[in-house]
Amino acid sequence: MILAIDYGGSNFRFQLDRHPIVALETQSVDLMLFLEEMIAQYPIESIAISFAGQVRNGVILSAPNIALHNLPIQKIIEERYATPLVIDNDLKCAALYEASFDPHANTLAVLYIGTGFGGALVHQGKIIGGANNFAGEIGHTPFRATPFVCGCGRNDCLELSLSGKALELWSEHYGLELEEFRLEDIKSKPKGDTIHRNFLDALEHSFLTLLSLFDPDRFIYGGSVMQNNPHLIGFLKECYEQSPFRRVRKAPKIELSISKEGCLEGAKLLLKQEKK
Repeated sequence: MILAIDYGGSNFRFQLDRHPIVALETQSVDLMLFLEEMIAQYPIESIAISFAGQVRNGVILSAPNIALHNLPIQKIIEERYATPLVIDNDLKCAALYEASFDPHANTLAVLYIGTGFGGALVHQGKIIGGANNFAGEIGHTPFRATPFVCGCGRNDCLELSLSGKALELWSEHYGLELEEFRLEDIKSKPKGDTIHRNFLDALEHSFLTLLSLFDPDRFIYGGSVMQNNPHLIGFLKECYEQSPFRRVRKAPKIELSISKEGCLEGAKLLLKQEKK
């Protein structure tokens, strides 16, 4: 039996083989205690985790929205229970899954705007990890100073302008009630246009930055904020048409992810890669 986990900033979701997915609030879960209880209750043969934070060589290094740091989760579980465990950043898992549908894409950029903002890149079927498995963490590149502090310690991360968390922070800052992550609704409120414009500027900045640095031939956007605002795909296409890139290269495909389970399914693909 395989235990697959999508450990997000807001939701902790897990699935045993092909049984229904169970969702919990992230803040209500102690990861080690959860794993120990699941291993005690079920004949789990392997564990795959998609984690919304920095991971390297089976160690959870840090996360801006989750209180876990320097946890050698793979070593602990494998030594204590003899149960194989694989773990990677959630966007890298999602990118693996998205790439499995398009093996002919040369360079694929996968960007999810949900609670936070993260990205990952796949080149010729392989994740670009970089020297420390940190490549693609565009959400924590500098953009504009804000009145807020990111979980990484900075006050100018893209994530503070381009994420569900950012929309909540800015709405609270201006005293607005935020019922849904729909930008058109936010735009219509007092000061909402400022939040809306800042969000679009950050989206354009991140898109053109990745286009310039990695030259992807395909962009896939996912996450709850993107799913609630599908018109943003059209905005990104307009950004490309107004950019100087259109004169020197073919237009990239820019699409909304059709999968709601990319992180969870991508975690399972980690296990398949491990077995090869």
